[in-house]
Amino acid sequence: MTTEEVELTILRTSDASKAQVAISTQKTLNDLKAGISRSTLGPIDPTYQRLFHLGRELKSGGRSLSKLGLGRLGNFVVHLHSTQPEAVELLSDDEGAKAPASAVIDLLEDSDDEVAVIDNPPRKRQRA
Repeated sequence: MTTEEVELTILRTSDASKAQVAISTQKTLNDLKAGISRSTLGPIDPTYQRLFHLGRELKSGGRSLSKLGLGRLGNFVVHLHSTQPEAVELLSDDEGAKAPASAVIDLLEDSDDEVAVIDNPPRKRQRA
């Protein structure tokens, strides 16, 4: 760590997990987001990262960390709120869950093609 580098504690708000990121205060907010994505908290795409320091959101991606006030008042904690959607694992056709027989409709069977038309359908009750 050089003299202009600081050790930031990144605290993820969803589960309170922490990671340390060493970065120069001359680097930009976008550089910090890239570092967070490579840390143990990642991979979190930088576009889904919302960072907060001393109660305010850091939004200017091109500004240096020193201009954004990181380290001001001796505070080196940054809160990370991730808006990245959860990854969903899809099942392939061969490993998918089988539907119970009662839930399966045979579309090729001709006996269930009839539709009943009701002249006066029951009225919906209105809520009081």
